Amino acid sequence: MPDRTKYKVDGSRPYGKGQLVLEIVRKYLEQHPNARFEEVLNAFPDKLQRSGSQFDNDGQCVIKRLRDIVHERRYHMNADDQLLIMGESVVISREWNTENIQNLISRARELGFEIERVA
Repeated sequence: MPDRTKYKVDGSRPYGKGQLVLEIVRKYLEQHPNARFEEVLNAFPDKLQRSGSQFDNDGQCVIKRLRDIVHERRYHMNADDQLLIMGESVVISREWNTENIQNLISRARELGFEIERVA
């Protein structure tokens, strides 16, 4: 049975796991408009997303440069979901499960975000 847990970030509307991550990174970039890609990657390192349930490394990251995408279905690719870092388009992974989302939530809380589980 799929996990349909929803979360709020800083009192927002409820999001599923993938949208939650997108919203956290979006808010982080709003708070750090001059951050370079490496700084954002340091805030959200690839190890947060990795889990033993996936077979290849594509998609096992939080954030990736649009130009480096191999499998589009693994990322939030809609134009409204693409984020800019120093003028460069980046996308956020959609591949989150009950295990690795906890890593991201813990990191988001370390960065000062309030994450609330709602259902």
